[in-house]
Amino acid sequence: MLLIGVAYKADVADIRESSALAVLHELEALGVHVEFHDALIASVNTASGKHLSMELTDEIRHRSIPWRCWRAHSCTDWSVLERTNVPIFDLCIIVSRIEPGISRP
Repeated sequence: MLLIGVAYKADVADIRESSALAVLHELEALGVHVEFHDALIASVNTASGKHLSMELTDEIRHRSIPWRCWRAHSCTDWSVLERTNVPIFDLCIIVSRIEPGISRP
């Protein structure tokens, strides 16, 4: 799973008290392989080790892992979401901003 935005809140480079970290830890405890992207956070340490923020590139768009949008930084390039076919659990309502009127699973 790819978590997008793990900071405490949008446009803040701080992970203290971030609810996304709790989700990341729980998913890992369930055996889910978790990666993340955050334009403002370079790395996150968990029980399984150090995770480095992935770039949102066209290549990642073609990977068949579900995405979970957690925090929507204004500096994040969301265009990579435009043509992806992977499931997106969008807590930031980003997809509807990119594709008005489209709802995705």
